[in-house]
Amino acid sequence: EMSRDQILWKLDAKEARIYSERRETVLTGVMVDFYDETGQKTTHLISDRGVKDDKSGNIVASGNVEATSFKDGIVLKTDELMYDAALNKIVSDKHVVIERGDMIISGDGLESNLSLTEAKILRNISTSFKTE
Repeated sequence: EMSRDQILWKLDAKEARIYSERRETVLTGVMVDFYDETGQKTTHLISDRGVKDDKSGNIVASGNVEATSFKDGIVLKTDELMYDAALNKIVSDKHVVIERGDMIISGDGLESNLSLTEAKILRNISTSFKTE
């Protein structure tokens, strides 16, 4: 997906079924790379399935969703995550787990920028630390 001459994201999938009438693409084996305004890759997302709304550009990833930030090494895990093209953010109303170094933060619901550096868990937040 491009905006002007800037790459926003690149989507790969093992399988893509395009439904012209519904204006959506149903995906399996999803991999999405998100880019910042300088063209640098910020986040890599994988999931079992996805649906891309061909009208809005929104992508809903589901099943073993994992997003890894290249900027801070943050890893986000959840069952479902949506890229909101209009807001250029990722959101979820499901349970999420964010791992950042030895710290693990979990809760329900998420709003974040694409690099996960401004991730906000919305409800039932808990924090723990990894032990060796």
